[in-house]
Amino acid sequence: IEIIKSDSDGIWLTGLGEQADIIVLGQGFVRAGDKVEAIFDQADMQASGKIGDSADEKTATTTATQD
Repeated sequence: IEIIKSDSDGIWLTGLGEQADIIVLGQGFVRAGDKVEAIFDQADMQASGKIGDSADEKTATTTATQD
């Protein structure tokens, strides 16, 4: 995955596969190799239809904190 552009309005990426977990809040505090605890936004998952019967289903909308 390569960051094309990142600013206060958002982030533009290339090289993503079919599925990826992307930090969208706090990404400026994380560097390559950092361990993070991803917190998935359940409201966004429900609104996007990404929540199903499996508790393991995820969406790319995440919040992360450093470990």
